[in-house]
Parts: sequence; structure tokens; C-alpha cells
Amino acid sequence: MSLTIITMYFFPAFKNGSLSSSLGSLPTSLQKILGDSASWNTIGGYITQQIFALRVPIGLSFLSVYLFSNLYTGDEKKGLLETQLSFTNGRNRVLTNKIIASVIILSLIAFAAYAGVSIGLRLINYQYNYLSLAKVSLNCLLLCLDFGLITFLIGCISGNNGLAIGLSSAYIFTSYLISSMVSTVSYLRIPDKFSLFHYYQAQAQFNTFNLIVIGSFGIFCIVVGILFFNLRDLKTTS
Repeated sequence: MSLTIITMYFFPAFKNGSLSSSLGSLPTSLQKILGDSASWNTIGGYITQQIFALRVPIGLSFLSVYLFSNLYTGDEKKGLLETQLSFTNGRNRVLTNKIIASVIILSLIAFAAYAGVSIGLRLINYQYNYLSLAKVSLNCLLLCLDFGLITFLIGCISGNNGLAIGLSSAYIFTSYLISSMVSTVSYLRIPDKFSLFHYYQAQAQFNTFNLIVIGSFGIFCIVVGILFFNLRDLKTTS
């Protein structure tokens, strides 16, 4: 929330300053990362580029990786999972409770970003459609959930917490880099199809196909992850 409030507070300075013209002289690939010059001149473009195209999704993605890496591999490594299983009605119950808890935490953080933008708008006396803001916040949440579920899937298959965090973090970084450069590097168009950022909508709109891709991928990770979780022999010692 503090991050989004501070970011919003600087919008008038960026809009009235010469920074937007300076951005226009940068290479296209860098403009893709930092935001094109026109995005700094409108409140909607500024919110999209400076908050929901970079800061919030990156931060929320790595938080998601951390949360989902500890769904069971973290506790398994510490030798706590066996105790947790003894107090519940099976493995699926343990995973379900942990997934729900992680989703709630991420939803609260996404709401904090929404609230921070709303407060920032009040501070700088600008207007923006709050329904559109809610849509883009939800888009960001769905994307970051998928990154966490990738961690969950790798952890369920391997049982290695470090491997799950490392591979999923590398995928996030590589995906963002590819999607940022695809507009200027033509041969990245095919790899970009495998990047979740390709289907992410930082704007306040819902593309049905993109939502289906992101939603289906998340469901796939959950189903396959639970399957492997039930097949694996769990570690009982730290």
C-alpha cells in the first residue's frame, strides 16, 4: 500500500516535468519496461505502466513464490508435515487449507495495492474509475497466483523447496524479460507465447481467451501437483 501511494504521489511531477519527453528518446525495448512516454501524461496510463505493469506484479509474484513454496515442501524439509497430516483427514485436506490460506494472503496484498492507488488518487486530486482499478488488480492477482502455483507444482513433483523456488523465480524473470523485448526482437515472438506475461492484461479489461489460458494453467498446476503429492513418499526428518 505504501509503495502504490508513493508512486501515485509523484504522478503530477512526472506529468508536468520533462521526464516524459526524455523517455521518448529511449530505445523501444527500454520504453516497454519503463513505460512509453505517453503513459506518463494520463492517470490511467500511469497507473497501468508504473504500478500494474511492473511494481505490483513483480513484488506479488515473488511473494506468491515464497508462499506456495512453503505449502508443503518447506514444512516437509523441517519435518513438520508428518505432524500436520496426523491432525487432518488426509493429504488433500492439508493442501486445500494451505492453498486457501495463500490465496487469502495474496488477495489481501492485491487489495492493499488497490487501496493504495485509491488513497493516492485522493492525495493528488485526480479521478479514476474504481471498477477499472478493481479489474486490473484482479488481473494482477490471477497472474501472480499462477506463478505461485508453478512453484507448488515443481515442489510437489520434486519435493525440493530450493529447486521449486529457483526454477519458478527464473521463469518469472525470463518471462518478463522476453515479453518486454518481444516488440523489438522478432524471434522472441514464439518464446513469448510460453510467457504468462504475454496473457497478462495490465489494462482494466478482460480478454476471455487470456483469462482462460491463465485460469486453465493454474488449475492444471493444482491438479497435477496434488496428484504427485499423493504419490510421493514424504520426508519425515529435517
